[in-house]
Amino acid sequence: MGTLRCLATIPLLLLAACAASAPPGRPGRWAAADLLFHREPRWLGADAAYSVPLGSDRFLWLFGDTFIATTPERIRRRSVMVRNSVALQTGADPTVAAITFHWGEAAGAPSSFFPEERDQFYWPLHGVRLRDGTLVLFFTVLHNTPGEGLGFAADGWAIARVNSKEADQPADLWKPDFVRPAVTPPGIILGQSVLELDGWIYVFGIREPGSHAGVLARFQPAALSAGHVDEGEGWCGPARGWLRWDGLKATDLADVLPDAGPECSLHKSPDGEFLHHMSLGFGSTSIARSHAPEITGPWSRPEVIFRPPESDLPGILVYAGKAHPWIDAGRDEKGKPLLAATYASNTLNDLARLLDDWSLYFPRFVRLAPR
Repeated sequence: MGTLRCLATIPLLLLAACAASAPPGRPGRWAAADLLFHREPRWLGADAAYSVPLGSDRFLWLFGDTFIATTPERIRRRSVMVRNSVALQTGADPTVAAITFHWGEAAGAPSSFFPEERDQFYWPLHGVRLRDGTLVLFFTVLHNTPGEGLGFAADGWAIARVNSKEADQPADLWKPDFVRPAVTPPGIILGQSVLELDGWIYVFGIREPGSHAGVLARFQPAALSAGHVDEGEGWCGPARGWLRWDGLKATDLADVLPDAGPECSLHKSPDGEFLHHMSLGFGSTSIARSHAPEITGPWSRPEVIFRPPESDLPGILVYAGKAHPWIDAGRDEKGKPLLAATYASNTLNDLARLLDDWSLYFPRFVRLAPR
């Protein structure tokens, strides 16, 4: 799989979009960076698009449902959809970075990078490279529900550990070790965002199914490295503080945000403020930002800061908005760093359009103005 050295397979409409993207140094669509996701001719689009810094100018991208071409035509109508895939980016600037894409292979056909287990599969969320070198990734565990709802439903969460030696190697050499919590409050999914802070690993999660309200847990790095996911603590509000995770009910956890979104990001800005980014609403969404002086809040109401143009098209679903603060998005005209973000687009009920329209289902980059 490796980096494609030419751009011949990129649709002409995407190349045309590059000319219409925001000028250097200004917020807006960043079509030149979108080309990063078109450098492997067999990788034909995906959603989710979480990123994790690995150190040494390397970054891991984690994707959800992914089209993988199976014929020389390299079109979605002659592809399979695997449940997840990954990519390794070298270089912080996506317009010039190198990238390789990775998925599994089973019986000579493409398969999920993180394999299914019976009727369960793993949906990538966020992760962290610990100081001891261990890579810890969070996942929603899903199970199939044929003919019901979206065809799948959440069944808790899990982590995958990649040891320090493997994490420095190409992803094809990884052997992730999955661990699920023995005891966890029902209806809570952890992993929407992960960050190291004051000697702890803070993990942002949501209530799912339900309101998608944001909740917080934290773990000692050594516990996560060892896979001891039952040894964390949950935030139960100012009056009760942090309490051991393994003894909590879902009702014990405080909602730090009333709606954090099923996919989102949370990070600490260079000036010490905490920022949360999400796709606000459903279908015709906009990327919105909330801010807080502390990770536990109080959080501001979400402010719309960018509306994807796809949100104004009929029958299009825009979702998975999140920031990637480790990606180099350049600086604005005042010299302040711009913030890289991505979002995903799909159709609501038009599979034929999804299969043929290459303007959809590839992650899209945005440069956001500093707050």
